[in-house]
Amino acid sequence: MPLSRMPSLSSLRAFEAAARRLSFKDAADELSVTPGAISQQVRSLEDDLGISLFHRATRSVSLTEAERAAQLAEVSAALGLDLTSVPDAEGLTLKRAQVLGFNGKPLVQLAYQRADGTPVALCIIPAGPDGKAVSMGVAQGMELARWNTPGFGFLLIGGQDQQPLRNEADAFQSGSVGDAI
Repeated sequence: MPLSRMPSLSSLRAFEAAARRLSFKDAADELSVTPGAISQQVRSLEDDLGISLFHRATRSVSLTEAERAAQLAEVSAALGLDLTSVPDAEGLTLKRAQVLGFNGKPLVQLAYQRADGTPVALCIIPAGPDGKAVSMGVAQGMELARWNTPGFGFLLIGGQDQQPLRNEADAFQSGSVGDAI
């Protein structure tokens, strides 16, 4: 559907900040406006485009399925690993998928959030041919789990309670991420 007019710059700024932070409140703080103003600007952009850009819930926003698919396709291409069908581990919601870099290699970060608000990040990087089982550890007070599959290294970090992270690591290793490789 062709646009009858260009979206306003303020609505594009509001959307970009809200999409990057997945929070209207945090976007509002960044742009020095109210969360209501961010919501109105995003709604205006959605009306202009004729599509929904976010799923809205009480005090949170999340990616639409189209945006989730686009982000997972981008990180899959950068890593050479199909992550497009990776489902959320039980109790985790994908918030953002992005490509970073480390030592000249692509590093993919899948940022999740638990139902209680705890952030959890799954990082994936090209690695050697050896597979390694999940090992647990602590860094800077946060729990972490590490494992390798042939060709890729994984690091899952988040929270201060080992058991939920262990369950999430096992789910990623045996189910979703393990099958994607």
